[in-house]
Amino acid sequence: MSITQEHDLIDRILDVTKSPHSTLFYKKAVKQLGCGIVEEELGEVRMQMQTGYVKDPAKYFTKLLQNQLSHIQPLSNPDEKSSEPVVFSKTYFSPTQLDLFTELTPVTFDPEKAEDSLAVDLPYSKDSIPWVTLLEPGFFTFSSNKAKSDKVSVVLRSLDGASFRVPLVRGRIKPGGDERGILKVEHAKVLGAIENIWVQQGCQFLRYPNGAISAYCHVSIRNLAGLLGRHNIGGKDRIELADMVYDLSVFPYYLDYSAVPEYKSLGLKGIGFKILKSASLVDKHAINAETNMTVYFDKGYSQQLYNRRVVSRPLDMLSIRGELSYLVRLYLEPILVSRGSSEHSVGLCRLIELLNLPPADWHKRRNQRKRHFTKVINELNQRKVYDGRVFHCQLQPSLSKDDHILVSRLVDLS
Repeated sequence: MSITQEHDLIDRILDVTKSPHSTLFYKKAVKQLGCGIVEEELGEVRMQMQTGYVKDPAKYFTKLLQNQLSHIQPLSNPDEKSSEPVVFSKTYFSPTQLDLFTELTPVTFDPEKAEDSLAVDLPYSKDSIPWVTLLEPGFFTFSSNKAKSDKVSVVLRSLDGASFRVPLVRGRIKPGGDERGILKVEHAKVLGAIENIWVQQGCQFLRYPNGAISAYCHVSIRNLAGLLGRHNIGGKDRIELADMVYDLSVFPYYLDYSAVPEYKSLGLKGIGFKILKSASLVDKHAINAETNMTVYFDKGYSQQLYNRRVVSRPLDMLSIRGELSYLVRLYLEPILVSRGSSEHSVGLCRLIELLNLPPADWHKRRNQRKRHFTKVINELNQRKVYDGRVFHCQLQPSLSKDDHILVSRLVDLS
């Protein structure tokens, strides 16, 4: 990075923020993050100013840069960018709830009119899954759940500390619309594997004239199966996995903002979206039959990946066998990572509600709940998060003696 480039960028920042007293902070951010990331965040500020959502660009820009700086290690030589990929081991939420709404809001664009392709300046690690923090456990259900749509409640959090419980319609693009189906835990694993493949291929995006972007990658079903621990796959396996990839482009969600006063007062009613925008398939007729798919992530989901609204998760996550264990990990990991060494405690009855589990008789029986969650503890304990710490979970009787409490924390074994 040349001095001229740095001065030019600083001048453009000051032109937007009108905050000359912050010049030293901006220079530090440019040296630590590089021009590319700072340019991205400056573009984000400009976009939000155009929408009218940002009234104080200096304050908003500072928050974005502070958030970026909190997720990197200081460089030993501030004039050189590290060649190592950045690992976002902290949960990285949208700055505000309004930002999250804006990022998820669909933008109409013609897929044939992509201007060019691009890759993020700081690629994710190839050993990780960039799990979008929006996708909490309530987005997925057990394979035993035969419903094609339902309505649950999820919590949306943002960097400013705000959190709202929002009704989520699973399986419909709009309340009252056709039932399409609810994604299962196995779909979540397939999604995680696809995101790792996307990282392996260089975090590619298509960019459109109106500013919309779409992350995309090419998925070999054989490679996908390997990441999921499924080897020596046959024809039926290829069909099953291809179906699950396609399901990610068909099964929709609807966030009902009209039920939240904070959103309703802003005239925000709701958003219908999918995880993948499209998925196409080609079968190769060769001695070793191969199935390849090209997938494009939905605009809102792509924006989350591009803005790094993620927590990095190790590939080991894909090897979790129990569906309940997988959902508990989705719930616990961002909480524990953000808390450092602090414990998190939650009653099992409450946890069943938070995970939006389909009704079952064992939910009502104290000993049965303990038995099911003991299996979870046995599967999660000693599994690593991306910064090397491991899960330490245990069950303790509640004070009322009618339930147990799951107490968990991350332990550094070094």
